[in-house]
Amino acid sequence: LYYNVQSGRPFSLIFGTDMNGDGFATNDLLYLPNDVIIVKNAGSTWTGDPNEQWNKFLASAGVTDPASGRIMERYELEEPWVRQMDFSYELGLPAFGGVRTSVTADVMNLLNMFDKNAGNVRFVPNQNFLPVTYGGIDSATGKPIYRERFADTIREDAHLSTADLRSRWQARLGVRVTF
Repeated sequence: LYYNVQSGRPFSLIFGTDMNGDGFATNDLLYLPNDVIIVKNAGSTWTGDPNEQWNKFLASAGVTDPASGRIMERYELEEPWVRQMDFSYELGLPAFGGVRTSVTADVMNLLNMFDKNAGNVRFVPNQNFLPVTYGGIDSATGKPIYRERFADTIREDAHLSTADLRSRWQARLGVRVTF
């Protein structure tokens, strides 16, 4: 058995807006205001208070203080840890006429074979996620307006994708003949 535990890679939450005027709309780190107006995008499936949804999203991403009034650091957050177990077994059969034979069995991601949620590899594509765009300042309240970038980009764990192949269990049975 081989058990591998690996920490997640660092990632950043960024705006989908050119906040600093450098001509690039996808490289500015997210600002966490003390209070914000969240605008739901058409087609989103979450219900309830948008600010509560925003705070749940930030908590699922690993932000400890969503109303800290600061710009996030680059690569401040981390993807979830990966835990996988592989199994390998080889059985040598008695030699016959100078020919050695063995039977091999290998299972990669053994935990996933028994529990579909175990051994999953969750990651943030390109180590950056753009949950919102900046929509200006609300004239009535003076609060910044954040618009959900696409439908459901601020639901819990929306920033995570699943590595399809690495998250499956895979098995191989073989015969080795040596002469």
